[in-house]
Amino acid sequence: IFILGGACMAITTSLYSSMASAPHPLLAAVKDGWLPKFFGKTTPKGYPWVIMLTLYVVSLLLLFIDFGLQEIISLITIPNMILNTVNNLLFIRLIRQYPVAWGKSFFHMPRPAVIAVSLLATLCSLIITVSLLTTLNGGKQCALCGLILFIFGYCLYRLKTGKVDLTSINRLRAQLELEAEREGQG
Repeated sequence: IFILGGACMAITTSLYSSMASAPHPLLAAVKDGWLPKFFGKTTPKGYPWVIMLTLYVVSLLLLFIDFGLQEIISLITIPNMILNTVNNLLFIRLIRQYPVAWGKSFFHMPRPAVIAVSLLATLCSLIITVSLLTTLNGGKQCALCGLILFIFGYCLYRLKTGKVDLTSINRLRAQLELEAEREGQG
């Protein structure tokens, strides 16, 4: 009983930690325009009630339509691993675009080492993604792939329709380009 209970508690802890950390990036996504403003509603004390209610309702729905706890964790983790893969690849591109800023960075390391670490992290994310996909049956795999495609399509739609606020990103890009220009002159 202890072994079974311990495994169930470990899985439940993973789910709760994923849900507890979810509101912050989602609130940032609302602020930047990736998600509708409705999701950014909070209580007077700052609790993001719409986001958390949505997460809880989706989790309960998944339990009621015969998703096990391990499958729910896979559904949460797989998109995160795909985002990690995208972030790692974009990071490599970023240090190539802004070598001066990367040279001054607190986290600076030789470029080949950064690329190697980023590619290793990308490979690990892909292995975890494939491993978790194998825990789902064919229908659930197709549903998850459809959901991920929908999310990417929705993001492209928000970007193309101008609903995403890119001013902070453009401001940072201009600042980095200005610094690179000053370095090139000095």
